[in-house]
Amino acid sequence: MTVDFSNWAAAVGAQVDGDAVGIAGFRLEPGNWRAALSGLHDLGLVRLELLAGVDRESHDEVYAVLTDGLGTQVMVCTTAPPEGLASIVPIFPGAQWHEQEAHEMVGIVFRDDQGHEVSNEPLLLRPDHPRFPLRRAAEKASESS
Repeated sequence: MTVDFSNWAAAVGAQVDGDAVGIAGFRLEPGNWRAALSGLHDLGLVRLELLAGVDRESHDEVYAVLTDGLGTQVMVCTTAPPEGLASIVPIFPGAQWHEQEAHEMVGIVFRDDQGHEVSNEPLLLRPDHPRFPLRRAAEKASESS
């Protein structure tokens, strides 16, 4: 299946962000995150393969890889503002686990439709483990101890 992303990209203000290893890539404004992923879902990209948070030193980013299960893949990314990013759990229920992991490991905040913070329950780490172990600051702290 070949998907034409041009109408979707124009509607959500997505900027082409290269073609990484055969995956179409798009960069989004944070305010368009949920609408953009909903639009991709409507185009048939109904499987969330990956959602990850990355500490880029000056800002955080969130990446999602979607597929139709037949070979079409798209990677979208956005800056994660400190106040939080709209949760995509209403579109991809399996995103709950990924959002919790991104919060626990990097500190990415996700918010529900009412603006409440979600994804802050411990998932993988013990309660006494230092917070956000994949942040650059955590790495520097472990090197100095």
